[in-house]
Amino acid sequence: MNLLLLTLWWFPTSQQANHTCGNYDPEVDEMALSGLTKLPSLKVKPPRVKESAVHMECKLKHKYETKGYDGEDTATVVVGEIVMFHVNEGVARKTPSGSTYVGLDELQPISRLGGNTYGRSRECFDLARPDRDWQKR
Repeated sequence: MNLLLLTLWWFPTSQQANHTCGNYDPEVDEMALSGLTKLPSLKVKPPRVKESAVHMECKLKHKYETKGYDGEDTATVVVGEIVMFHVNEGVARKTPSGSTYVGLDELQPISRLGGNTYGRSRECFDLARPDRDWQKR
């Protein structure tokens, strides 16, 4: 069974996270280079990263290879089934009913946009969902 771990990074750890995406030989321990801390996962074999904001332990469901204009594989799209979800205390919030959710203001999510370019989500807003009664008109 193929198992994987998805990790959401937040701005406070962006420098360390950057050390885990270098062009290293397979035997190089990127976690050791970055100074990040391994934590055992509960449902999958790959370790979690203590400093990350959110961890999702997953079972691989599908892998799709994408091809460039020259027909060569350029990237892989991975789809996994989440079997365990972990939220760092620094970003965990509670609803009035007691459910846990990720506070986006605290998360300060970052995204890799391509090459050496990253983005930061600095502002959040809510949009009410449309009322479905319009379909009955």
